[in-house]
Amino acid sequence: MLFNAEFRRYLWVELNLHRVVVMPLVLAGLFYLTWITRSYETLWNPRNFLLTSFMILTLIWGVRQAGDTVIQEVLQRTWDTQRMSILSPWSMTWGKLFGSTIFTWYGALLTLVALYLVIINHYPFFPEDRLWQLMLFAVGCGLLAQALSMMFSMLNIVNGTMEQRRHFSTPLIIGLLFSFFFFIGVEHLFHTPLDQEPIIQWYDYFVPLTPFALISMGALLLWSWLGVYRLMSMELQKHKGPLMWLLFLIFLCGYAAGFVPVTRSMAAEDQQLLKLGSALLIITAMTYLAAFFESKDLLAYRKTLFHARRGDLIALFRALPLWWVGLCLVVAVQITILFTPFRADFIQATVSHDLTAPLHIKWALVAALFFAIRDLALMQLLYLNPKAKRAKLTILLYLTLFYVLLPEVAKAVGLESLLASLFYPVATKDPLIIVSPAVVEALVVISLAWSRWKGLMRAA
Repeated sequence: MLFNAEFRRYLWVELNLHRVVVMPLVLAGLFYLTWITRSYETLWNPRNFLLTSFMILTLIWGVRQAGDTVIQEVLQRTWDTQRMSILSPWSMTWGKLFGSTIFTWYGALLTLVALYLVIINHYPFFPEDRLWQLMLFAVGCGLLAQALSMMFSMLNIVNGTMEQRRHFSTPLIIGLLFSFFFFIGVEHLFHTPLDQEPIIQWYDYFVPLTPFALISMGALLLWSWLGVYRLMSMELQKHKGPLMWLLFLIFLCGYAAGFVPVTRSMAAEDQQLLKLGSALLIITAMTYLAAFFESKDLLAYRKTLFHARRGDLIALFRALPLWWVGLCLVVAVQITILFTPFRADFIQATVSHDLTAPLHIKWALVAALFFAIRDLALMQLLYLNPKAKRAKLTILLYLTLFYVLLPEVAKAVGLESLLASLFYPVATKDPLIIVSPAVVEALVVISLAWSRWKGLMRAA
């Protein structure tokens, strides 16, 4: 990584002699003041000072640095020059992510070394295994928060929404959320003995909570790095296609399936049904997120249709929007569920429903699919409006209207049983009543989005 030109540039800028000398002096001075005024009966002690210093350096300052590294280039009009350099997307990703935060990590590593010495010398009964878990957890929190901060800032740059914005609040939000998560984890590590560690069941494995959380954090960190790399590739006009996104969805489904509460006494069909249900929920949620955040470049859609007309399958796959891939997976999982037999006693135990009344779960799943298609088409309809200023906020308002406000109004006026099928799937209704409203709403929104698309094509 030292041979990365972008990383070396940050080394020269961030780690000049003045900064390298001042950082340990400031930390040492503050640590000394904490040491001479310490009170182990309160929270004011060197251990907590070092943990707080690490949090500020990595989760507040470092997250801000990672989130601003490319944004500042855009605002200072130097990003276009860097985009034309010979650096690969991978080199640019590593250089920006680790170079922009190198100074904060310099201070953070000093605090970790001091924390290790303090605990070893003044907390002799603290297990060394737990100490190393604490170190790994702290470093993992910092790396993950900074990677997510840069990923969300790259999303804004790829979507072209940063040029008019001088203040970027997402890094601060990420930093505060991870700071809260960090202190919860530290509290657990300090006050939970190793022999009382909660046990997590994942598939047929029983793993202590802390090692499992560290492994999960490591996996999420790798995926976040890959996400930053993919966005950087898009920004450098070297598109990688949706394969990485597809693999991430498969990973999420496989990871979540390990937590599905299945027992050996359950029938194989019932276990499969529960795991497919969890996969359906995850893929649907991620498809909504992809449609909400992904760039709505008109030219990109035209390129996708162009490759489809030519029959160039490889180019078509590379040009596919991520939410198209997610929607295809949703349909595939839906079809698999529809062809999976539903046992009556399992459904009764799962949904707590009296089976003397008809329950059309499969028809409700079909309706849910069309409601999702309606929502995705609505997002495209609003994004394709050239006059829209706050399309994302408008989408959130519409979804709140459809799924919260209108159902509550219908409930308040006593029409919930009559109008419920207009807002969400109701499995207790007749199949025609369950599916028809969702299909009609989806077709109406799709026709409006298609009409707007054709209008934009004629104007282009």
